[in-house]
Amino acid sequence: KAGTAKETLKYINMKSLPSLTTLRKPIINQTMYVLTGHGPFRSHLVKLKLVDEPSCPKCDSHEDTSMHFLLNCPKFHSIRKSHLTALCKPPNHRQPNTNMPNHCINICDLADYVRLSDRFTNNRY
Repeated sequence: KAGTAKETLKYINMKSLPSLTTLRKPIINQTMYVLTGHGPFRSHLVKLKLVDEPSCPKCDSHEDTSMHFLLNCPKFHSIRKSHLTALCKPPNHRQPNTNMPNHCINICDLADYVRLSDRFTNNRY
């Protein structure tokens, strides 16, 4: 199911996870929202009965999940393109001399994307 931790973690370079501890706590928390899908995403808030509609508050055209925020929301396209460049390349393209798919992103790049998107600052469903 889209937006679950299992689905989101497919895009993360797991070797980069220890570097998460070098970041400030609010950014770590917000990055974990994206990794787990258990944050102020409307699809999650509907399950908790805190909101009625699962649609994205930024584009209003798709269900608001961590995967939508990470991959598809048009509101964050320019930030995504500049900070998550690995996701903008064809998934079948491989980095030279590694077995890691090119779409695996470094956790600090994800944290930068989260911070610059301002998606979770003063969030009210």
